[in-house]
Amino acid sequence: MDKKVIQISRWCALLAVVLMVSFFVIISIAPSSSMGVLLALAGILILTPVFYALYLIHHSESAILSLVGFIFWFPAGALDMASLLNHENTMIYIIDCFIFSVPLMIFGFLAFKSKKMPNGIAIMALLSGVFYLMSGMATFYNTEMIGMYTGFGGLVFMLIWFTWLFFILSENLLEIKTTDLG
Repeated sequence: MDKKVIQISRWCALLAVVLMVSFFVIISIAPSSSMGVLLALAGILILTPVFYALYLIHHSESAILSLVGFIFWFPAGALDMASLLNHENTMIYIIDCFIFSVPLMIFGFLAFKSKKMPNGIAIMALLSGVFYLMSGMATFYNTEMIGMYTGFGGLVFMLIWFTWLFFILSENLLEIKTTDLG
């Protein structure tokens, strides 16, 4: 496993959290500002190395499933950006929620199956994916309020997951968990 990629992805995970939290602060203060959207877009783009690192880490558990999770990240990220730029279009948001939940649930499942990561981090990824899936379904059935709250819940679990990944992807912690395998 390429340690440099893991270290870069570690910092990308933390930066994505900072950018996404900044997005919410800015849209709370100045909802019409485009700066918040730019921060969120940057937060989405910076996650690509994180999903690549997850692919590398979980490749030994399931090469195909980890590859599917990594590949699904690209349309998920693109749809998330499209949803941010066209927030009035609920159909884009619905499709985004369905597609975005796939890599979250795949990597959550693989983390749960793996001895390399604690079960708590797997649960955060799985909950994030499930909440995004529920948000898409609720929005599809015209219950926007439930869709909004479950989407926010998915985001909160995802931010916890990425923050936790920042600590787990530290060279020492990942090696300690990996050496426990024998």
